Amino acid sequence: MHYNRSFHCFHGTTTNRFEDIYEDRKFVYNQRKNHWLGNGIYFFLDDREKAEWWAKTISRREKAVPCIVYINGNAASNEVLDLNTESGQGILQGFIEFLKAQKVAIKVPETNLSKDEQEHYFRCIVMDLLAIEKGYKASCYLFPNSSKPYMFDDLMSYGIMNNKGNQLCVYDQSILDFNSLEKSVVR
Repeated sequence: MHYNRSFHCFHGTTTNRFEDIYEDRKFVYNQRKNHWLGNGIYFFLDDREKAEWWAKTISRREKAVPCIVYINGNAASNEVLDLNTESGQGILQGFIEFLKAQKVAIKVPETNLSKDEQEHYFRCIVMDLLAIEKGYKASCYLFPNSSKPYMFDDLMSYGIMNNKGNQLCVYDQSILDFNSLEKSVVR
């Protein structure tokens, strides 16, 4: 069964970059071998505050005015790999098993990387390959925050841990509705 999925996407950036996004009707990103879900443009789903945190982080580096971009996303359910679901995780697991059976060697360029950094490299390469192979336009995952798992101490007694946000990586920007684009300057 396929159905339409809608996404409320928040992206932390700077006002200068927003002007380019607005004018060009596209997001530009740097290709890397260690993006979390592969190469694409990243959004926080339904989480303006995480996008604000990221905008402030970028603006300090670039000495620019931080802002949040809001945009709607729409895609058929079979165009999005949702790693928050058992079926999505099963698809990724099956693809990894396929790569192993085909003896596809995934090489990490540096040997002095931490375990987390190695995981980023492997995951990025595999996600890029999977998106191409299966035609995914996006993928999403709610990443745990292992550096601050107890940010909200009282929630731990209820089994709720802090996270890094439910992130959507968009490989194909045709799922984004640029008519819904909004900017909010962060103070």
